[in-house]
Amino acid sequence: MNRATLFLTILSFTTSCTPSLYRIKRDRVVPLISHALYSDESYNLDHRSSNNSKSFTFKGSDGKEIIINEAVKDPQSGEMVRLRHLNEIYVSAKSLNISERGGVVRLDFIIRVPESLQKSEWQTTLLPILTRGADTIHLEKIILTGYGFKRSQIKGYKRYERFLRTIIPDDADFIEVYTDLPNLAIFLDRHLPVSRLISGIENDSITTRFGVSEKKILEHYLKEWLIERNNRKKEERQRLFLKYVKHPYIKNSRLDSVIKMVNGDFAYHYSQELNTTESSKKISLNICAQVKSIWGSSLTLPCSDTLNYYISSMINFTDTTKRYISKVVERRVIESFDTRINFGVNSTEIDPELDSNRFYLSRLRDYISNVCRKNLYNTDSVIITAFSSPEGPFKLNEDLSIHRGESVYRYFKRSIDSLKMDSLSGPIVKRVSVAEDWPGLRNLILLEVNLKDKSSILELFTIKDPDIRESKILLHKEDYRYIKERLYPTLRRVSFTFHLSRKDMEKDTIHTSEEDTLYMRGVLHLQRREYARAVEILKEYRDINSAIAYLSMGKDFSASEILSSLKESASVLYLKAIVASIRGDEESAVNLFLRSVELNLSMAYRGALDPEISFLIKKYNLNNEIFR
Repeated sequence: MNRATLFLTILSFTTSCTPSLYRIKRDRVVPLISHALYSDESYNLDHRSSNNSKSFTFKGSDGKEIIINEAVKDPQSGEMVRLRHLNEIYVSAKSLNISERGGVVRLDFIIRVPESLQKSEWQTTLLPILTRGADTIHLEKIILTGYGFKRSQIKGYKRYERFLRTIIPDDADFIEVYTDLPNLAIFLDRHLPVSRLISGIENDSITTRFGVSEKKILEHYLKEWLIERNNRKKEERQRLFLKYVKHPYIKNSRLDSVIKMVNGDFAYHYSQELNTTESSKKISLNICAQVKSIWGSSLTLPCSDTLNYYISSMINFTDTTKRYISKVVERRVIESFDTRINFGVNSTEIDPELDSNRFYLSRLRDYISNVCRKNLYNTDSVIITAFSSPEGPFKLNEDLSIHRGESVYRYFKRSIDSLKMDSLSGPIVKRVSVAEDWPGLRNLILLEVNLKDKSSILELFTIKDPDIRESKILLHKEDYRYIKERLYPTLRRVSFTFHLSRKDMEKDTIHTSEEDTLYMRGVLHLQRREYARAVEILKEYRDINSAIAYLSMGKDFSASEILSSLKESASVLYLKAIVASIRGDEESAVNLFLRSVELNLSMAYRGALDPEISFLIKKYNLNNEIFR
């Protein structure tokens, strides 16, 4: 066969695929998708309990007893017959109600690929795309590869791998691969026997008797042409990959199946769990597809019909009624503020530039300003208490604390004048000094974990004389050093106590109520499906909202405890029915559900949305009892 004949044969074979793709495009062949519904077992419901009755009695509020049997209507005779359960999948409509549990929904759908999209020389890539509000989510692809297409892929990768094997790897022995090793060894043995170049150890300081260095010798025997050729091959890797591998393998796919024989449509059950968000009320699903042939032609198919999922969750039972808490408002208010002000050794004057004084003094001024500018209070009195640490003689510390307190008082008065705080110009200002804050030191030591002789030091606090007490603590040298460096500075502080009274308030106390904002924040978390945060806030309230939060997180035991303590209502009974169904107590679940329907008929329609109840409605034909 000459070249022209071969070319025409290949061209004819290549173009034979193109009409098939055009027919697919003309006939608008697309993958089909449909909902896949499973039995209640797909929701991990446990119905193996010994209390799992097949027949039981429900007593209505009117005293009438109804026999509940597991049954189904015979489509031919119209009679109710016993039902035997089979796990099967059935196709639903274009929209479906699904339930959220634990902040997650599970999407189950069937993707069907028509036989006309399955050919040996083709590869069909299917991409499920979810739309949730403004978000677009691409799920993992499904790849159906024809047997001939797969062989072509494997052949291309093998050709590329053969090329890669011709490239000398970077970790190869440079001397052994890139030099004329036999002649190099002979030359070195004759003219430079001390050289260890063959072993890979270079030493350019040694030379032959003619002054030729190792570097020059290596350059002489180097196969530069081989290095250049290998570098060219490295540079050609990307180009040759594209040349040999026309259709690379697709990564991150859910399924990569090779179809050898075509026996009709291909069906794949796709299951995907998805975390819910505040906008997770409706989720739309489409399937996009692309068909490629081994000859390079490709076709992007129109997207499939849209499946819609409407998400139902137990937050629909949320009680949004505002809560109020009682609050007692006192006319007289006491506010305290502690600050550290550092003094020099034996000094009683405030130095703003010493250590971190500027920071602490600034905080003091801000606090005074904030208290007075609220314009809610009158300032009756201010107590300034200066504390010192036990370091040194008690008498010296006593004098220092008194004078330092006076110094702080003068600074306080200057601050009031500079801030023009008229409300603080008239009240009584009392100065108190605490020479050595031993109670404060004891509390710090009790909380400290880094002291070795902690118990022994605490026993010394029974000594009455403070100077003797400190001298005894000093004997615990290592612990005393820690106390002096870490604890004493904390004790040197100034405390301000403001005695305030509310303006325009005559009674000493007023009882009022205000909205419980913490509770409403928990309800907001619940509505946003932030269940962990909702539980953290609502668990103390033990109402229907806290039960919903627990139930939504899968904590049915905690939810059951709360529900059992609540007043009976349609919503409470319905949630109890869900808990009973989860635990496998079908008799209790049916009775609770029917009682909730008696109180509110809309619960019968709600039951179709929750898998824990919907399967009971079907199993026991409860709609026949409800709507008879």
